[in-house]
This record gives sequence, structure tokens and C-alpha cells, in this order.
Amino acid sequence: MKLLAGILLLILASSCKKITENKIRKDKWTVHKINTPGNEGNLMHLLLPNFRDYPDESAYIIDFYEDGTAEARNYLRDSLIYAKEGYWELKEKDLLYLDVDDHVEGEFEIHREKTKTYTLKSDDNYSKALDTELAIEVRVTRERDSAFKD
Repeated sequence: MKLLAGILLLILASSCKKITENKIRKDKWTVHKINTPGNEGNLMHLLLPNFRDYPDESAYIIDFYEDGTAEARNYLRDSLIYAKEGYWELKEKDLLYLDVDDHVEGEFEIHREKTKTYTLKSDDNYSKALDTELAIEVRVTRERDSAFKD
């Protein structure tokens, strides 16, 4: 009986991870805010000089692909400013490793806030551009469609 319960628990845990992985891959993820814990200021204004708080003005979108690659794209209005390729891996159902752009590299705890709103939290994110580790929180939404399309 204990063996059966253990097998069922393992299957359930594996399926939860697979569901999360599918959600990550199927949608576009828009980054709205990056901040350090306890600081409400949006670091995106410092990291992306053209960033605006208005969704129709600018966007920072990350796509996750099945092969473990990710692509981050920065838009101003309808113009692509730059795109950077990176990597991702879902370590556990609520733990994401992400290495994309010059400011995000680390393991992030996934916290679901609302149906399509999440906060990714890391205590040891590495910023290549700043050559330092810092704790950050990344506020994202997952969307089926985006105003900023290639």
C-alpha cells in the first residue's frame, strides 16, 4: 500500500511539473517590473533606457522553447530594439533556472499571484552587465497574444 501511495505521489509530482512546463512554453511572457526586495522602484528603467511604463509604448517579452532555449525581446512602440537568446530549465514545478539577457541568470521561485500574473523571485541572480549577484523579483504576465509581434 505504501509503495502504491509513493508511486501515485511521484506521478502526481511529475505531472504538476509537466503542466507548469507546458504553460511556460505555450505563452508569451511579458516582464513588467524588476525590483529588489523591499524596494518598489522598477529597475527596468535603469536596465532598459527606452523602457516606458505604458504597455502600448514598450514591452520586454520572453519566449521559452521546448529545446531549453529562450529569447528575450525589447520593443519600443512597434520597433524591435534588440533580441537576446538564452536558456531555461524547470528544475521543479515552482523553480525555474533562467539565463537570458545581461541582467538575469539564476534560479527563480515561481509565485502565482493571479491567473496570468506571476512573480519570479531569486536570492542570487547574477547580472553580467553589473558583474554582481543581487536578489530580485520579476513581475510577469503570461499572454496568448501580444501587441508586439514579430
